[in-house]
Amino acid sequence: MNPLASNMVPAEKSSSIMPCVNGSLAACIILMFSLATFSRNSEVWRTELTAWENVVKTSPNKGRGRYNLGNEYKKLGLFDKAVPEYLLSLKLESDRTAIADVYNNLGRIYEQTGLLDLAAAAYSNAIAANPHHSVAYNNLGLIYLQNDQLDEAARMFQEAIRSEPGYAKAHFNLGRTLAAQGLKEEAAREFDKARVLGFKGEGINE
Repeated sequence: MNPLASNMVPAEKSSSIMPCVNGSLAACIILMFSLATFSRNSEVWRTELTAWENVVKTSPNKGRGRYNLGNEYKKLGLFDKAVPEYLLSLKLESDRTAIADVYNNLGRIYEQTGLLDLAAAAYSNAIAANPHHSVAYNNLGLIYLQNDQLDEAARMFQEAIRSEPGYAKAHFNLGRTLAAQGLKEEAAREFDKARVLGFKGEGINE
């Protein structure tokens, strides 16, 4: 079993903040508001985490509760705690759509920690559970793209678009793949579609 499933500890984040020196007053104010927003968001996540921990204590055999608790751990970067909750959710959950979501989130953790083979397997399991899971197709396509498996990547992005025609990220990623294949005109069309659909260069996976 991969150590991530039981003992993976996320990289420790530095809590130090560069002092606001030699900067403009506006920059200092922006920094202060940014820190305040981060603090509020962190507090919200902690509150939601406590709520789902209580749900799981009350109903430990509910897959949805385990899934949501895993999501809260994932938001906080507590991957070593998120993964076991997701795995328990898979054992308890019967709804295929929910199972697909669990596998996709597992895949994201594996991908973020460099375990690309496990990520690809998780995304494939998500697709098997829900053949219309556009996000899992897109995420699996990105794994193939990283590995220079361009034909497979293009097919995954096309499936994502077939499942969700307005999926801007999938159009953008298909454009990247077509460009890598030397298909410049086709790539340009996909980039245009992504732009029209509102893609502005934000994250390419989910």
